Amino acid sequence: MILGRKTTPQNLAEWLNLAIGELAPSAQARVRVEIEAHYNEAVQRHLREGSPDSEAHAAALAELGDAYAAGKRLRREHLTDREARTLTVSLNPNRICTNILFQGLLMVFMFLPNPREWTNVGTPRLLLCVEILLSQILIGGATTLAASVIARRKATVANARKITLLACLNWSNVCLLVVLDGFFMPPSLSLPTVSPAMSVIFLSGYFFIIFSLLRLHKKLRGADENDLRPGDTTAAA
Repeated sequence: MILGRKTTPQNLAEWLNLAIGELAPSAQARVRVEIEAHYNEAVQRHLREGSPDSEAHAAALAELGDAYAAGKRLRREHLTDREARTLTVSLNPNRICTNILFQGLLMVFMFLPNPREWTNVGTPRLLLCVEILLSQILIGGATTLAASVIARRKATVANARKITLLACLNWSNVCLLVVLDGFFMPPSLSLPTVSPAMSVIFLSGYFFIIFSLLRLHKKLRGADENDLRPGDTTAAA
């Protein structure tokens, strides 16, 4: 695509480059075999019908449809290269621990009052803060421990699916805490850092993360072990 204008593929190689160029290498190989087989069958059919060679190839290419639309559909069904790199990191126990540490610090920032204000916020609110943090520590810690144990096993698609579900559980817990404090807590206990407006902002980001993880979990059903490429350092969700 040049300056927003779609380029029209002139042959199968160009069509494939547009349609599967963003897929993970192993997914590209699988899809390429299927599309090439379909294309070759169409070419042979047109040749048997008496079409010249050039027209047979052009007709077979046209039958594949729009390469951009096909690419969009294929990216919904198969792992992209970026997702494959993310999965590789999600199976790294050290990165899992780093992520939960980041979430813990985020919870402290959101829910724990400034120490200078502890004498003014009152015991109920301080207890609420402690309960919220303990909830995140318990659930986040449990999911992190489970994910770390799984990640230390063989890097398989089944293990990757388990870790994505654990990550969904962890982020869902964070969402629940934000919703409870931002919308349902009485003003006397509500924390100033988690106002309804701020809650909406945080929840939008969290829901996007959860949606991405669930979509990745679904796509992993048809993934191949080779999709989990070692050696990448892209940040995990």
